[in-house]
Amino acid sequence: MTVPREELVLDYTVVAADDSMFTDALAADPVMAARLRCAGVDLSSASVEWWREPGIVERVRAAPYPRLHALLDAVGQAPVHIDGEGNWFFQTAPEQRARLDELLTV
Repeated sequence: MTVPREELVLDYTVVAADDSMFTDALAADPVMAARLRCAGVDLSSASVEWWREPGIVERVRAAPYPRLHALLDAVGQAPVHIDGEGNWFFQTAPEQRARLDELLTV
């Protein structure tokens, strides 16, 4: 997945679950693991925000991924809020904000 960021273009890719160089580094540094998880949730939130745009959401919903459909249903049209640290939240109720990873527990 390619994501433009200001003057950079970031290219994200999937690594195998058994990629020990990556997992060993995370296991050795729980603070870094938490930061990477948070960054991953924020990147996923930005993706979901883009995917629910008219003209795009129809193509996303055509994909054969039930959990993706459930996630889009859970987010609905909830407004996005980004705090001062860059963390993404969806306004799921008038006084309630949730991170993307808090929306689905299944």
